[in-house]
Amino acid sequence: MYKLLIFIIPLILFGCTQEKTEKPDELLFHYMVNNYRGQRFSSDTVTIEKIIRHDNRDKLLDQFAFRINDKKHRIRLFSNICHAPIDGGELLFELDTLGVIYSCSDYWTSSMRLKSNNDSLNDLIDIVLEHCLIRATHLMVSKDQEESIQFSSQVK
Repeated sequence: MYKLLIFIIPLILFGCTQEKTEKPDELLFHYMVNNYRGQRFSSDTVTIEKIIRHDNRDKLLDQFAFRINDKKHRIRLFSNICHAPIDGGELLFELDTLGVIYSCSDYWTSSMRLKSNNDSLNDLIDIVLEHCLIRATHLMVSKDQEESIQFSSQVK
């Protein structure tokens, strides 16, 4: 019995005082890519510092701000068609707090979308993309209405 206590007591003492060396989850990102061949794949994971940003030569097409949970966000739409090769142009949707969250080719049927290992950030990206769709829909509808007004005034 004495031999058993000599073994158990140090085990309990050292087992209780040992610090855990678990590393907290690192925030990582990757892009889900849909290429023109219909294939879908994930890019390599990157940290927030390595998320794609627009090039200084890209042209700003549109920007707007909105609030989510009392926090202001700004989304900007850029195009690189002024300096890209003929079939290499793309539209870039860049969120001020992250970087490019979505891009699509202006020639090919390909796109890429930012994803994270953090559910809250994925929700933010989803909401931002929904705002972009809403804005694009409003712009298309207002342009459609403007054209129909012009057409009806020409018909008279």
